[in-house]
Amino acid sequence: MFVSGDDEAAKTEVKGLLHDLGWKDEAIIDLGGVQTARGPENYIVLFFETIGVLKSPFFNIHITR
Repeated sequence: MFVSGDDEAAKTEVKGLLHDLGWKDEAIIDLGGVQTARGPENYIVLFFETIGVLKSPFFNIHITR
């Protein structure tokens, strides 16, 4: 899960909510300020193209560090 924003308190709260939903720290990537949100916003293009190829919306993408 990507997190972007200029308000550190808000990002901390969002990360806490993600933890409550079962997300682990290593799966939450803080990209920095709000200007970094453009990349994840464009993920929708990749998402719909992948659905078209797989013929299913049931998939996930994993980032390995």
